[in-house]
Amino acid sequence: MRINYFLIALSCSLLAACGDKSEKTESTSATVVNTANASGIMPPNTPVTSPSTTPATPPAPPPVTLDKPAIAGTACPVDSVTSELQANQDSLKINIPEIVIGIKPGLSGNVNCNIAIPVRVAQGYQVAVMPLRFSGTFNSTNLKILIQRSYFLAGDAGITQTSTLTADANKQFDISDTINPDDASHWTKCGEDANLRANVRLMTRSGQGEAKVTIQSTDTADPRLFKLVYRACQ
Repeated sequence: MRINYFLIALSCSLLAACGDKSEKTESTSATVVNTANASGIMPPNTPVTSPSTTPATPPAPPPVTLDKPAIAGTACPVDSVTSELQANQDSLKINIPEIVIGIKPGLSGNVNCNIAIPVRVAQGYQVAVMPLRFSGTFNSTNLKILIQRSYFLAGDAGITQTSTLTADANKQFDISDTINPDDASHWTKCGEDANLRANVRLMTRSGQGEAKVTIQSTDTADPRLFKLVYRACQ
């Protein structure tokens, strides 16, 4: 009997020891897993998802856009003029070389420069003609010149402006034309594509010497930049 009691007691001791070891192992394993999660390490085969992003809405195109201009004349030969459409296509940069006219050997006293800019116009809008700026200097004491320009839309009569300048009164000159918002001839018809035109003629009238003239935009920040002026139809 004593032997049987001893074997039973020994078996119970062994079972209790095994139970403690199992619990400790499970506890240690749980601690390792928790530590791994706290450190931010992803378990194997866990799907990775990227954060959702909303695509940016592209800006609306302007209601009026330009095409490549055509510029030519004895004062601005085609191969001497450069132009560059800007990214939004409602403005462009034009570089016309300085023009020299006069009454002296080797100079012409009658030159011209014609500009045509195709414009696409959305329904509900009108575009204005593009006014120009004329600046320059005289190398003379008595030369008289005339600057004549016509702004119009292809097929229309338009408006002609004339400035007479003399060397004795205008050693330096700067003339900027403007748009008349109340003059229908300065605006395209509502929602109608058009060619914006400007024909310029420079002529000498009397005296001797020369004058240097630059044709630019009326933008004072960048005289090479020509911007479309548009409005809702009126």
